[in-house]
Amino acid sequence: MTPIVTVSDENYLPGLTALHNSFLRNSADGFEFWAIIRGSDDFIAHVESLGINTIVEPHFPIDRYPTSKRYPEELPLFYWRLLVPGLFLESDYSFFIDCDSLILQSLKPLLDGGTHGHPIAATRSNSSLGQEYGIRGSDECKTSRFGPMSSLYLFNREQWMQKRVFERCIEAMKSDMVFHTVAQGLLQYVIGSNWYEWPWQVQAHAGHDTMQKYPKEQIYTLHFMGTNPWCEFSNPAFVTEGKLKARELWNTYA
Repeated sequence: MTPIVTVSDENYLPGLTALHNSFLRNSADGFEFWAIIRGSDDFIAHVESLGINTIVEPHFPIDRYPTSKRYPEELPLFYWRLLVPGLFLESDYSFFIDCDSLILQSLKPLLDGGTHGHPIAATRSNSSLGQEYGIRGSDECKTSRFGPMSSLYLFNREQWMQKRVFERCIEAMKSDMVFHTVAQGLLQYVIGSNWYEWPWQVQAHAGHDTMQKYPKEQIYTLHFMGTNPWCEFSNPAFVTEGKLKARELWNTYA
C-alpha cells in the first residue's frame, strides 16, 4: 500500500477531514492515508477516530526552523513533508499533499508514471512573487518559477536517499540562506533541476485557470491557495467565480 501523507494541526482539522473524505471516495484503492499531526489529546483522538493513521509530532533534527519576511513565525508543519520518504521505508514511493487540498481522482496513474529517476515529481511552482530563496541580509533573491510546487509531491525513496536530499536540506537550513516560501524554497534550492515535472493541470489551484481550462478528468488534486475554504474570504474584492465554484466542490467533501 502506497502512503498518501498530509500534515495538520487543530486549525486545519476541517481541511484534514475533507481531504480524507476525498481520499476515501476517489483514491483509496491501493493506497493508505496518513496524517502527521500535533495538537491536544482530544484533537489526536478525534483524528484517529476518523480512521486516519497518525504520526504525532515527529522528531526533526534541527533546533530552529528557518523563517522569512513572508513567513515570520516558525512553521514546523511546513517542513515535516520532508520527513515523508524517511518515515515510510517499506514503500518505494509515497505522496505528500497539502491539507488544504482535495483528491479528485485516483492517484494511481501518477504513481505508475513514477519520477523518471528523480527524487520527486511535482507540478511547477506558480509563486505570485517568484521569490523562493536568497542570502540572509541581502535584498536579492532567486526567482524560481520553474521549481517544484510544494503542495503535491511524489517521492522516490531510493533516489531521495541516494541523493541525500533530506541531509542537504538540513545543512541548508543551518546556513545563511533564507527561504521566502519556507519548505518550497528550501527544496528548490537543494534539489535544483533534479525533479520530474508533471503537466500543470495535474494539480489545479482554486481561483486559477486550471479548473476552467482543463477537463476535470485531467485534474488529480485541487489545492486552495490563500484563504482556506472553511474560512471567510480575507478580501472579498478578490473573490472570483472560479474560487466560489472550487469552494462549492470542497463543501461536498467537508
